[in-house]
Amino acid sequence: MSASPNKPMFFDRVPGWFPVAALAAIVLVATAPIWRGHLLYGHSADIDLMRLVVFDGAIRAGDLFPRWVPDYYFGFGSPIFHFYGPLPFYLAEAFVLLGASFTVALKGALVVAWLATAGFMYLAARDYLSRAASFAAAVLYVLAPYHLVDTLVRHAFGEYIAFAWLPLAVWGIVGGIRYPGPARFVAGAVAVAVLPLTHNITALIFMPVLAALWTLEAWPSRDIKSAAISAGATLAGLGLACFFWLPAFVEKSLVFAEESLTQEYFRYADHFVYFHQFFDPRWSFGGSRVGWRDDTMSFQIGLVHWVLVLAAIFALSWRRRRDPSAREELQDKVAPFAASLGVFAVAVFMAHHISKALWDALPLLAFVQFPWRFLTIAAFGSSLAAGFAVDFLEQTGRARMRWVNAGVVLVCVAAMYGTFLAPRFYVHEKSTDTLHNGPIGEVREWMTSDDFEDVEAVATLDYVRASGRNGTSRDDYLPRTVEIKPPHQAPAIIGVGGGAAREVKRTGPNRYEARVSVEPGGGEVILNQFYYPGWRAWIDGWPATAVPEPSKGRVTLAVPAGEHDVVFDFGSTPLRTAANVVSWLSLMLVIGVFAVWRRRKGYAISEPRA
Repeated sequence: MSASPNKPMFFDRVPGWFPVAALAAIVLVATAPIWRGHLLYGHSADIDLMRLVVFDGAIRAGDLFPRWVPDYYFGFGSPIFHFYGPLPFYLAEAFVLLGASFTVALKGALVVAWLATAGFMYLAARDYLSRAASFAAAVLYVLAPYHLVDTLVRHAFGEYIAFAWLPLAVWGIVGGIRYPGPARFVAGAVAVAVLPLTHNITALIFMPVLAALWTLEAWPSRDIKSAAISAGATLAGLGLACFFWLPAFVEKSLVFAEESLTQEYFRYADHFVYFHQFFDPRWSFGGSRVGWRDDTMSFQIGLVHWVLVLAAIFALSWRRRRDPSAREELQDKVAPFAASLGVFAVAVFMAHHISKALWDALPLLAFVQFPWRFLTIAAFGSSLAAGFAVDFLEQTGRARMRWVNAGVVLVCVAAMYGTFLAPRFYVHEKSTDTLHNGPIGEVREWMTSDDFEDVEAVATLDYVRASGRNGTSRDDYLPRTVEIKPPHQAPAIIGVGGGAAREVKRTGPNRYEARVSVEPGGGEVILNQFYYPGWRAWIDGWPATAVPEPSKGRVTLAVPAGEHDVVFDFGSTPLRTAANVVSWLSLMLVIGVFAVWRRRKGYAISEPRA
């Protein structure tokens, strides 16, 4: 049956909701395999699970921003969330508080992150592309091979969630110059703020890219006002997150972060991508090793991405040369297309060994650890550049042909990348206290044995304390005052050298009180938590000075002879307080700018065409 000539076909007038609904459906289908049961496999999956366990413990204890958690290192504590982006765990914790298990909460956060990644990429692409092309770019981005590696191979919880903020930042900060408005200002500020709160390494490598894109957009626009407001949104975003990134940056020398995160296995020089690996379509669940022959992790850009980027380049060149009438139509697309190609090229350059001299010259890059992390940026640039192919390849100007092109892209992505969407899962072996992973069929066979159980069974604070977990693969956030790590849990939270403690109570998330008896000559009261700036003490209501115990690094307080009431509490420092003030002021600024802008009249706000 043919369509009536007087009635447009569906793809001639696609409803505005259709691309978003289609993207949501694609994400739900793509993530459906993760719900088959058990903890999703990934190099860091068990670490992320236990991080969520201790994060939940802190939240339930009343610590809404847990800079210090008392459970790691056999219950001696760690400042992990003072340095490691906490936002992904707030997202997962929302599911836990709604009644989900920890493993289900991690999966729920994954699905939300993927939906946001696809949705924000569609939003950002719409500034430059048709709906069909933006849809294709979003599909390519959310199903980019490295995004799948981050999710299903590495379980890089913060890093794969950070994928969502890159396009949102571009939409707010870069798009805010071309289409200024209060929503853009707020979105840009929020995106810049949540990026370090999600994954500070991604923030480190993306912020220069965002600055370059802002410059390329602002320089020819001559709209100084919009460019200044957009830059102001960036500064406001940095201010919003100041409470986190400033203390983390200043205090990184107080923990073993530099040695732990930049040496031995984590030396960046050992993890550059070899050129052929950008094209290698093979898939595996292993890791990154020295030399390409031992690598068992995929570093591919993706065959569909490569083909579409090349197709976009050739289609643009051909149409500009052979179809003079299309030159004006395409003119507005040339600059953003070139910018997306530039982002892609720079990311590939930074991931390849050819950039080593630059890595050597910029010491801060050592904290990136793996040059292949720039594949996140490459996925963004290549997906946006590939989306231009959908628009460049149509010549009729009709939406129908664009949607045909987008449909072809979807089919190709499903065919080439769909096989990667076969996750593995973890189960716990009781007798050896080890995790085993495999495809769902193999895992179900293991679960028929009484010696295997779901990992959720050991997702408890008691297990974290008893097993000596530290929240990282090494000692990234161990305070430097700790030279000898404890071999087991302490018998009590408070001990007295030369006396005894009684009526010991935990009266807050990190607040402990006790009545102590100290023998003549005085003694030391020891809190079995590692010392870190922020620990304070009181003796009989008077402030006292707590210091780190030599070698073991525990919180120690000199107390005179007699009976005394002793209090320990982990609080703020002048630096953290100042950073908090900056964040609160930035929040008020963002709200104020949004409110005033909404009321103003006469400042036109334009949006991209359909």
